[in-house]
Amino acid sequence: MKLSYNAIQVLKNIILFTGEKEVNAQGNDVLVTRRLNVDESSQRRFFLEEIKSTEKEVNSKVQPLVQAHNQLISDKQKEVKEKNPIGEKESVEVYEKRINVMLNGDIDLVQSAQSVNAEIQNQSNVVFDVNVTDKTSKVLKKYFVEYGVNYGFHPSEDKIVEEITNELK
Repeated sequence: MKLSYNAIQVLKNIILFTGEKEVNAQGNDVLVTRRLNVDESSQRRFFLEEIKSTEKEVNSKVQPLVQAHNQLISDKQKEVKEKNPIGEKESVEVYEKRINVMLNGDIDLVQSAQSVNAEIQNQSNVVFDVNVTDKTSKVLKKYFVEYGVNYGFHPSEDKIVEEITNELK
């Protein structure tokens, strides 16, 4: 199968989770893990193993950019805080909000965020060859269709849904 990284991630989430949510022990809403029979569980494992190198490849390209952007934010934040100390009657919460407003208008941060987002978008659209057996393809198709029937897809996912549908035929 030839799938974009976005499509791979959609299939990964569908094969891992049911689409339903439950409350965990900490009181947070989390996705319910999909329970599969022995054969389907094996196919899930094969698929996840197959996409592991693809995920590493994409992450190795995106992660350094994200880290550089986060470092830029940290450096700018220090710089702004040094130039704008907390006021005598200003609460810490108000001070942090004031600093964030100043940072939101920083052109370097905006450009950095735009370039990181553009690269993430580029990597999301790169097409990879995913080798799966017919058995794995059938399991992926079964749960892809089930997810579509039970929960549906957002209009922004139409292109990805079409891509996956064509590959799972």
